[in-house]
Amino acid sequence: MVGFVGRLTRDKGVPVLIEAFDHILADLPDAWLLLVGWYDLSEDALTPEQRARIERHPRIVRTGFVADTAPYYRSMDIMVLPTWREGFPNVALEAAATGIPVITTLATGARDAVVPGWTGLLVPTGNPEAVATSAVRLLSDRGLRNSMGLAARRWVTELFVDSRVLDHTVALYYEALRDAEQRRISVLAKHSPAAAG
Repeated sequence: MVGFVGRLTRDKGVPVLIEAFDHILADLPDAWLLLVGWYDLSEDALTPEQRARIERHPRIVRTGFVADTAPYYRSMDIMVLPTWREGFPNVALEAAATGIPVITTLATGARDAVVPGWTGLLVPTGNPEAVATSAVRLLSDRGLRNSMGLAARRWVTELFVDSRVLDHTVALYYEALRDAEQRRISVLAKHSPAAAG
C-alpha cells in the first residue's frame, strides 16, 4: 500500500503522485494508493478533472479529512510526499515514527525530513517516473523496506522526541535573549556620557 497524508493539492504533488501510481501499477498491478486527506480549495486546489480521476480510479482510496491519522499510517507500506514546497513536513516524521520509509522530494524542508538511503528516498520535484521507480523499489524489496522503516523509527525517536525538541527551542530563545541583551548593553555603552567624553 502506497500512502499519502495531507491536503490534496497541486503543491503537495498529488497530480504527480496520481501519475506515478499509474506507473507503479504497470509493475505492481495489485498495488493500492491510500490518500488520507481532503480536497483543499486553496489557490493550488486540484482541478475538477484531477479530482474526478481520483474518484473514479479503482485502486485509489480517499478518506477525506480525518482527525487521527495514526491508524492509516499503520496500513501503509511506504508513504510518499511528492511536494513542490514545504516547511518541515510533520507527516514524514509521523510516518517514520510508525516505522515506514518515506519517499519525498528534494524541495526545501522535505529533503530534511529523510536521511536518503537510510530512512527513505529523495526524488526530484515534479518527476512521477522517479517517484514510481523509488516506490516500486521499496514495494518489491521487503527487507529494504523493513530496514529503512526501522531506521526511520529510530531516527525520529532519537532526534525528535518532545523533550529534546523543547530543550532545543528553549535554548534558542535563551540565546536570542542573550544576544538582544548584549546589543542593548552595547548601544547603551556607546551613547553613555562616559563614552562621549
